[in-house]
Amino acid sequence: MKRDKKLFLKRAFCAFGLFMFFSCKMEIPESVSLKLDSEFGVPLGDTEFLISDKITVEDLQEKLGSDSNDMQVYGLCENVNDKTEILKFLLKYKISEEVEIPDAVSAMLNSDGANLTQINNSLGAAITEFNGEVDTGINLKSILMSMSSEDENDPDGNKFQEIVDKIEFKDIKANAYICGEGLKDATFSGTIKAGDANDMENAQVLAEKTAGDPFKVVDEPSLNPNEDSLVLESDVNSKPKSSELDGDKLAQTINRRPEELRVEYSLTPTFNFQNADDVNAFVSSKKIDVVIFIELPLSFKITDDIEIDDVLDLAGNKIEDDLFNRDGADDDTISKFSDLFEDGAMTLDYLFANSTGLSLSAKIKAKDEHGNEFVNKEVSFVDGTSLYKNGSLNLESKKSIGFTAEEIQRIFTSYPFCPQISMEIKKTDDFSIKRDSAFGTWAAFTLKTGGTYSVWKK
Repeated sequence: MKRDKKLFLKRAFCAFGLFMFFSCKMEIPESVSLKLDSEFGVPLGDTEFLISDKITVEDLQEKLGSDSNDMQVYGLCENVNDKTEILKFLLKYKISEEVEIPDAVSAMLNSDGANLTQINNSLGAAITEFNGEVDTGINLKSILMSMSSEDENDPDGNKFQEIVDKIEFKDIKANAYICGEGLKDATFSGTIKAGDANDMENAQVLAEKTAGDPFKVVDEPSLNPNEDSLVLESDVNSKPKSSELDGDKLAQTINRRPEELRVEYSLTPTFNFQNADDVNAFVSSKKIDVVIFIELPLSFKITDDIEIDDVLDLAGNKIEDDLFNRDGADDDTISKFSDLFEDGAMTLDYLFANSTGLSLSAKIKAKDEHGNEFVNKEVSFVDGTSLYKNGSLNLESKKSIGFTAEEIQRIFTSYPFCPQISMEIKKTDDFSIKRDSAFGTWAAFTLKTGGTYSVWKK
């Protein structure tokens, strides 16, 4: 398959030339030249992908990672069947911490007529502070890397840095749930913060409660995801919570781009057991759990125009081999036919479908072996359309770019010919990726011969 493109023109021209030569009964001339008027199509392929197929629950679970005892990623939506909703994820973190139960409490429980007031006071004196933390793994670069193919030359995703520096999250929500066996009548005062794991002294306070208005203990929220790991917002919102967390401050913290985003809490419990069964349940488990829900919509502010030099490289599909499959700079399979092509003889027919809502512009570029740019053509996106319609290519809105004879000469004589697609994303205060946001691309070169090719010369 590799040599198909390479041999295509060669076989066509040579076969026609040989036919003309051997069917001629006159004397062998000094030279034989052919005036050829033909048209050849060289398809470059077509593809369309939903962004939701590139940023998946499974990919985020892997990319975010977490050192918490339990971390799970879900998709989040209002209506499973509404594909125009903003693409959202629910990140669940569960931190379980064991507490040390005083011997005096165990002794009182084993005696007749346990004194609940004494038990509450004893536990309160022994467990004066309850602290915990979780490194969430939330990092915009990791999320962008989940969209891209693996790049062994850039395992840390450094090529995403310029994009990361110009994108900010918005509309984030978060809740906290304090849970524990037998603790339904306990309350907690204290703070929950978020910040850079290396600079928690400057962390943002997401929630703060006093003994007069404390965090209350609730049941651990259970979710019912479908087979696609989607949960309904109504299901999440119906769960009793210990406290809402400040989503705006959490977004500000994320937008400072910490290498590791940490959530930590420092709580003081007030025990108020009403029966021995609850005390026994707590003493048996010896645990207090804190669950954090973070609702992460793919809603952004783009603070400045973003320029991407090579979109294909960013996606892990950089063109590194000669597009015409030539063996080397001395391979003249293509270049020897360059005189057959006049101005406008080569066109690139294309359709870039864009239903992302972004304002995009792009160029097709190519450089020679010395790094000199000799192709720089603007291409445009067709907004709000899909590449496919009823299972077939929808090319009603396709566009074309023409090339001059000089550009064709440069393309055919430059090795390797490895075009790039650069893109510019315009600054905007409000951009959201929908569940049906998609990119589609289709392209084909059309070659029309109109020159003279020398078949024979003595």
